[in-house]
Amino acid sequence: MDSGGPVIRRIPQKAVFALLFTLVILIIVLLLPSRNKSSLETQKDSGILTYGGNQDDDDYNGTYPLTTPIRTNNIIKFKIGVVADQDKDSKEKDKDYTWFSLLKRGYLTYDSINSKVTVEWFDE
Repeated sequence: MDSGGPVIRRIPQKAVFALLFTLVILIIVLLLPSRNKSSLETQKDSGILTYGGNQDDDDYNGTYPLTTPIRTNNIIKFKIGVVADQDKDSKEKDKDYTWFSLLKRGYLTYDSINSKVTVEWFDE
């Protein structure tokens, strides 16, 4: 006998549990590093390694740095620039949306053996 009311269907609890269990296992498997990969490969895939690390040149994104780093033995030298935006008083009076900024250029040097970083500024 049809009463015309809404029909309520129950989803089997065992099916829901099996689906959730499968999804949890799948997520765990996807998030764990592969046992077939070395620690270095896992770090490269996750983006942990930096430019100075042991990585293939094919994997390097050449967008940054804009200039090619200078490499000598264990030292990598990067050309850098630092921009300092001043406060509200640095706005140009005669032009809308124009501010003055300061630029300082130099080199950042990384010594991988001594784990030392130095910065030297250009005389400008």
